[in-house]
Amino acid sequence: MRVQNSEAPTERWDVNDELATVSQIAEFLQVPNSWVYERTRRRGNERIPHFKLGKYLRFSKSEVVEWVQIQRRNSLRPDKELVTLRPTQNPSWAGHLKEKK
Repeated sequence: MRVQNSEAPTERWDVNDELATVSQIAEFLQVPNSWVYERTRRRGNERIPHFKLGKYLRFSKSEVVEWVQIQRRNSLRPDKELVTLRPTQNPSWAGHLKEKK
């Protein structure tokens, strides 16, 4: 049986990067689970990096930490020029990030 996946990531997975569940990310960020789910539905810079493993949402802990750092930098920027992740870092979701000018 051949499996086809048109959304397969083009970059290699770092096996040292830990995967996390919604509840683990919520605990890490000290927010409710519903806040994490809501951030997965956002567009642009506010969308938390995630992917689906079957029907389950999963998060790369290192990508979430980087996302938090970007959110913090953006909240401190007086000129409102948003910092975004470079698209080459995670092509499966980076297309949703756009720079605001």
